[in-house]
Amino acid sequence: HTLACHRAAFAERGLKAAWGRVVGLVVQPGLEFAPTHIDRFDMTAPDALSAALSDAPGIAFEAHSTDYQFDPVFPELARRHFAVLKVGPALTFAYRQALYALDEMSEWLDPSRSGHDLADTMERLMLEKPAYWENHYEGTAEALRHQRHFGYADRIRYYWPDETAQRALTDLFASLDRPVPAPMLRQFFAPSVIRRAETLQPEAASWARALVWAEIQEALTPYLFEVA
Repeated sequence: HTLACHRAAFAERGLKAAWGRVVGLVVQPGLEFAPTHIDRFDMTAPDALSAALSDAPGIAFEAHSTDYQFDPVFPELARRHFAVLKVGPALTFAYRQALYALDEMSEWLDPSRSGHDLADTMERLMLEKPAYWENHYEGTAEALRHQRHFGYADRIRYYWPDETAQRALTDLFASLDRPVPAPMLRQFFAPSVIRRAETLQPEAASWARALVWAEIQEALTPYLFEVA
């Protein structure tokens, strides 16, 4: 019905040729996330959507909010004709996760740091400029603080370009510009992230930045697969 309505709307406006260039239809397949929980896709549920594409060659489904799903979900969605799997906050969440791990690590390498300098800076910044998060989170003062930093919605991502945040990041990476004991890395990063960072370090120009890149790539990896 949705496809038919849109096809008719295009035709009414003399856009039949444009309809031929349509390749995706956004639908909600039963997965979502909120600041503090994830709605998991039920892989055992019957595929009730694919039949809708039977008379629409060249069109596939697009799924939004696929962030944080278990790895097997993505190939299953592809088998159900979801050719576009939108992801965003899960990647910036991984970015923040890596930065906060480095923030904690910095205390061990530079005694002048507290281990939460970056987090403290971001907290002050988000409180001074609450527009990006105040209408997205709810709860007690403690719950709001947790969500500002760790919520799945990752509203903190809008603050990283701020000059204050950028200065804090410059200070963080400067404090990490020294050798790091290999065992210490395992306290803060998964072995798979460390291995990936080793291959990225020549391009990243520092072990700390390589770890950030690697953490993001790990979050993106489940989206890279083949479907027979």
